[in-house]
This record gives sequence, structure tokens and C-alpha cells, in this order.
Amino acid sequence: MKIHEQTVVRRTFQSEVQADVSTNDPDLAEVIAWADQHPAAWEIVTRKRSKAFGVGSCVYIGWAQRSMAPEAILQRLRTFMELLADGPNGHPRNSIFRWRARFTFEHYRDKGFTGAFFQQHDERYPRSCMMMDYTPATISDRSLLPWMDLYYRRPHHRWRRPSASSRPPPPSSTVPKTTSKNKKEIIMEKSGYYVSDSKTGGSGAIPHSASARSIAEPTQKTISVGYRIVVEHVQEYIVFGMGGEHSQENPRVVSPPAMKTASPWSSRRQWQHDPQ
Repeated sequence: MKIHEQTVVRRTFQSEVQADVSTNDPDLAEVIAWADQHPAAWEIVTRKRSKAFGVGSCVYIGWAQRSMAPEAILQRLRTFMELLADGPNGHPRNSIFRWRARFTFEHYRDKGFTGAFFQQHDERYPRSCMMMDYTPATISDRSLLPWMDLYYRRPHHRWRRPSASSRPPPPSSTVPKTTSKNKKEIIMEKSGYYVSDSKTGGSGAIPHSASARSIAEPTQKTISVGYRIVVEHVQEYIVFGMGGEHSQENPRVVSPPAMKTASPWSSRRQWQHDPQ
């Protein structure tokens, strides 16, 4: 009988930032090295602050969505890294999937960073929705709508104007008070923005130059494009986008005193493109 002794060398790759994460897979070693160079990436995939790419996000494969095992963390990290990287198998550089990953990566540590569930409706695709992160300073029309305009105003899209029955009543001189449970329909029409209260039936005009969480006096200026937004369970009026290059002027925006302590965004919203 012959006896052979063999020494086996096992190489382990361990993170210097996330000490409890290690692997023997050389392919995942590159992921760990990249994340150690960008510590915010570890925070993104191991916490719930990011609604788009944090723990529990549906962007990851099922078994890795909520688990805090090293294998699951590395799987989430690799998925997130691949969304940011250029490559033949990745998303186009100007796609919404690349845009939202880049946004989370660059703004994760900004003040007020959070996320929400966005729903977008148009006539070609019945429904599109995704979790997207944002900050109070970057949710304005100047940062989010430019991508939407570039994508949704392509020639192959044909948009329908809302039917007469779905349009709001004529604007009144006052804006109704909001409550935390009232459903609001914010209609941005050619003559301005209109707010419709589903319970009281009241309405008021909001100028086209208003931005998120802002309201000013009624106006009848013309705008080039419009969006129909349905906002549920909010404590303030929310005007999503417009203004900037879309508006003909930019008057001073005034927020009503009653809305100073209102919560910023609802957890659910819809918008529908409406040209002219």
C-alpha cells in the first residue's frame, strides 16, 4: 500500500470594508475589490435606504433579495456593478436602468436620499413601473424629466389627449386645502395645471412653472407638453416636473403656509404624457 500526502492551498478573498464578506471564487474577487474602492456600494446592497437597489429590491435574483449571507450580498453587489459598467451585455448608456443605477451610486449619501414606486402610463405600453431613488434636491423637472422627454417624445409614439370626461373643471380663484386621505388629480393642461379634489370637487389652477412641492398663483400661460398625475394619500399638492425649458416664464413660486410641515412625496404616483 502506498500513502500519498497532498497539501491543498485554499485562497480566500475577504473585503477590507465588509469584514464578514469573503469568497473563494476568483470571479467574485473583482467585485469585492471594486466595492472596497467604493464603500457606498456596500451600504447600498446591505441596507434598505435605497428602494431601487437595497435589501429586498426585486432587481436582484430571488434567493439574493433579502438574505444577508455573504453569497447573497456578493450577488447583489455584482448585479449592481454590472448595471453601472459598460459592456455588450449591459443596458444602453442612456437607458433608464443605467440612469437609475448611476443616480443611486452617485447620490446615495446625499441629504434626504430615499426612493419610491413610480408608475408611468402611455398608449403604447399599458403600464410601466419601477422603484426609483431620488433626493429632494434632484426630483425637480430639471433632473428627472429630461430623460423622459428624450425617450417618450420619439416619432414612433403617438399620444392621446385625455377625454373630455377625464379633464378637470374650470379653475377657480382659490386652491382647496389638502388632507392626508384625499385623492388628488393634478392635471397639467394647455391653460395651466388644475388640481381636482375627489371628495369636495374643488379645483384650482397651478402655474406651469411650478416644480415639485410648490404652488403659486393661478395662471393661463400656454405650455408645450403636459402630464396627468394621480397622487394618493398626500398632505400637500405635488406638481411633478415641467417648468425649465418648457415654460414661457418663471414667476416666483409661493408655498401655502398650511403645507410647510407636509410630507414630501406619496409612496404611489402615476403620470401620463399629454402633448399640446
